[in-house]
Amino acid sequence: MTPISFHRRVLLVVLILTISLLVNSVWAGEHANKMAPPAKGEQGLILDKVEVTIARKSLEVITTTGGDKYYLSDNTIVVGMDGNQVSIRKMLVPCDVELAYRTEAGKRWAERIDIKRVSSNASSLWISNRPE
Repeated sequence: MTPISFHRRVLLVVLILTISLLVNSVWAGEHANKMAPPAKGEQGLILDKVEVTIARKSLEVITTTGGDKYYLSDNTIVVGMDGNQVSIRKMLVPCDVELAYRTEAGKRWAERIDIKRVSSNASSLWISNRPE
């Protein structure tokens, strides 16, 4: 076996370091692409997200335990803890949710409601002033 010269050893180390850096940058780029993008509404607007407890609901608005109101539209999506979509009528309150909303003309409009936890004394009772 012939000994490797000093210059070849240096080149070999540089080559190994270069390959390692390349592999790490590719790996980091792949994982960065897996991060969830910001929530977007129908018009492509970035939505704000909050974690709140919904205390009351109607067909037009939900109210948090803090008294904040979020208006509902026919396009509001409600997702149960099992990942399936549920109607606002069947949503049990009080419940802890992650709420994605947009603000328009000073009103907060709920776009998506992801239910995280339902209170043990929750019910599906709701009231509405809107005719069905």
